[in-house]
Amino acid sequence: MQIATDCYCVKIAQPRFSAAARKRTMFTNVTTSGQRRNLCNRNRLPKNQIKEEPLDPSDLPEDGECGLDEEPHDLPDLLVLDRVAMGCELGSKKRTLEKLAELLMDAFDDEELTDMQILDALINRERLGSTAIGDGVALPHARMPNLEEPAAAMISLPEGVDYDAIDGHKVDLIVGLLVPERCNDAHLQILRKLAIRFSDPGYRNSLRNAESQKALFTEAVQPINAS
Repeated sequence: MQIATDCYCVKIAQPRFSAAARKRTMFTNVTTSGQRRNLCNRNRLPKNQIKEEPLDPSDLPEDGECGLDEEPHDLPDLLVLDRVAMGCELGSKKRTLEKLAELLMDAFDDEELTDMQILDALINRERLGSTAIGDGVALPHARMPNLEEPAAAMISLPEGVDYDAIDGHKVDLIVGLLVPERCNDAHLQILRKLAIRFSDPGYRNSLRNAESQKALFTEAVQPINAS
């Protein structure tokens, strides 16, 4: 599995922004016989064109005082059940990023932050190059101002979407990550942890075989043997 140097992503327990009280994004829970739980909101955000451009390392800001623990965060530190979705029929890379933005926004109480701002941040990162890392996995991510701790969301799709992956495979496992703007080194360390985790075929298969949101979450946060 190959991965771009600055690419990573996931989700953590209750990240905090500075402002208060925001109307929560609503999600529709749909359960039909013989199907997985569908946590997808079908409302769509306005379309934006996504174009791939070469990554310029000079575009990355210098690290400030990050304030995070020295030990890099891993998926069990980042992911919570409410930001896990499965059974979503999204159909495109753009719609997948919209859903990630909705999931991440649902975790925050902030009148000044919108899911469109999160979506724009994720799209801007994709313009530097696809965050698909191969084997059906993508790790879209962005650094955000006024964010105190990393936050991630996970989506498992019943059918993969075209994601400009390096191996040409469609993507069906997506982890979206937001990190404090000042934490470039921590961003890369988390990315490394995720790359190791998703390089394990058994781990990927366990996620794809999960039959419910709770089962997907449980499998996602299982400890792995990492060297």
